[in-house]
Amino acid sequence: GLALQNMFSVLSPGGHALVLVPQGQWLFGSLDEVLGHYRRYTPDQLADIAKKAGFVVVKLISFNRIGVPGWYLNAKMMKKTSFSKVQLKIYDSLVWLWRIIDRFLPWHGLSVIIVARKPMPSA
Repeated sequence: GLALQNMFSVLSPGGHALVLVPQGQWLFGSLDEVLGHYRRYTPDQLADIAKKAGFVVVKLISFNRIGVPGWYLNAKMMKKTSFSKVQLKIYDSLVWLWRIIDRFLPWHGLSVIIVARKPMPSA
């Protein structure tokens, strides 16, 4: 909440904040710890935090569904602290395919993005 409160305090009225956070506490694992994450969020949790900071939620986007199985395997089951170069190379070379497949997968993504607007002052 503090990060969004700080953003709200420095944004001009009508300004927008764009924030990306990890999604799905059930996925929290060794990779999150290495990356400095303290928790993972749901879209609703992120929206509530933004609203409490004073923002109006413009858009919430859950993305990178295709990454969930790999994240779960590496971070939760195998307790890895990084991805191998081979894994990253394969993933990166298939981003075009992941973008097509991602929208059809039934689960939430690895991350959630919020676009939030600081309201204009009332007249």
